[in-house]
Amino acid sequence: MGKDNPESFSAVIARNSDVFIADTLSFQNKNRMRICAEFIGLSNP
Repeated sequence: MGKDNPESFSAVIARNSDVFIADTLSFQNKNRMRICAEFIGLSNP
């Protein structure tokens, strides 16, 4: 996923995912994902 990639959130919804793992997640995508899935950003503190 690219930096601030809007499709990363769409992929979570489209695939009905419960867990999402990414190298980095933007602040906006973190906020969006909190409502529907657990997430891990490997490069995020």
